[in-house]
Amino acid sequence: MNNTKPIIIKFFKNNLISRIKSKLNAAYLKFFPIKLGASYSVWDGEELLESSIKIIRPHCDYINVVWQKVSWKGEPCNDNLESLLLNLKSKGLIDEIILFEPNLKLKTQQNELNKRNLGLNAAKKQNCTHFMTIDTDEFYKPDEFKAAKDFIIKHNITHSFCNIYNYYTQNYREADVAKYFVPFIYKINKFTKFKLNAFSFMPFLVDPTRQIPIKQYKKICMLSMICMHHFSFFRINLEKKYRNTSAEINAEKKAEFLQMTNPSNLEALKEAGKIIFVKDNFNININNSGN
Repeated sequence: MNNTKPIIIKFFKNNLISRIKSKLNAAYLKFFPIKLGASYSVWDGEELLESSIKIIRPHCDYINVVWQKVSWKGEPCNDNLESLLLNLKSKGLIDEIILFEPNLKLKTQQNELNKRNLGLNAAKKQNCTHFMTIDTDEFYKPDEFKAAKDFIIKHNITHSFCNIYNYYTQNYREADVAKYFVPFIYKINKFTKFKLNAFSFMPFLVDPTRQIPIKQYKKICMLSMICMHHFSFFRINLEKKYRNTSAEINAEKKAEFLQMTNPSNLEALKEAGKIIFVKDNFNININNSGN
């Protein structure tokens, strides 16, 4: 009996605190509702953009696209990129289009960081309380997106992350989740900004250009109810992507990536159990992109 009493007291104490916090958070949200902003980083891969936006649009209050006329390496974008973005804006899928001009004297990761901060600053001007940065080849299942967003709001999460499935083609993805993570939704304020390698102390890998410093009194959560579906190798022009990537990969690795979607390679990976066939859950049609 003596051993159980402190545990019972602690349980009821924690349960009471949890209920009080939940009610306070609910009352706060009633008067100060959250506003979720998203920012797409675009230079190529625009053939995937509309399909990706359509999934998150019902759950986002504001979406911008930060685009470039030239890549980190100075290569021009496709001729129809701007007109495609204007068309998506006319459909109500995009709220704001922002041109980013990279400084080719800077390292590619610094340019990418500056670009993501440009999208973040635009969201702050729209009074967004929460924010996510996303690329054209990143997809989420709608029901998972809503469940994760609701969980973040309910529990006042400031930094959220999720697993990633990498796709080789529209219907073939890796059997296991990747060994690195993607930031999902951040809680933001007027001082929030991305900083290179802000998670250097963390025990897991995250894109160095998507890291918002974790300060005292922050709530971090690895979300179990959602995965990001990354169509890493699904492109009209995959070679163009890896010719201009900001990722630090050598020529040998780039050549390996370009062979990923080769039919013989896919067959070998399938036989080895490293990739599996999945149905298309995202209604992707890259042939309607105008490229």
